[in-house]
Amino acid sequence: HVYVIRTALLTSDADTIIQLIGTDGITVLASNNNSGGTKASKIRYTIAAPGTYFVRVRHARGGGRGAYRLGIRDRSDLDPKTADPIEME
Repeated sequence: HVYVIRTALLTSDADTIIQLIGTDGITVLASNNNSGGTKASKIRYTIAAPGTYFVRVRHARGGGRGAYRLGIRDRSDLDPKTADPIEME
């Protein structure tokens, strides 16, 4: 399955970093900060094996504040070779 994990609707004082953590609860499989030149973050990742995965979101600046919305979508229905990049979001 192809998943898109992203933060959105950040308040002006928010700046997020997303990490996708593997089933061991330790291994960072993917990470993103400042997707598309914004303070939001986005990961597109193919999960090859079943299991429980974890998402960690934190502020880029230690002690940062601000609100955001977290979204996780299964985009397996789209072929990444032919899909419009906007659709993959």
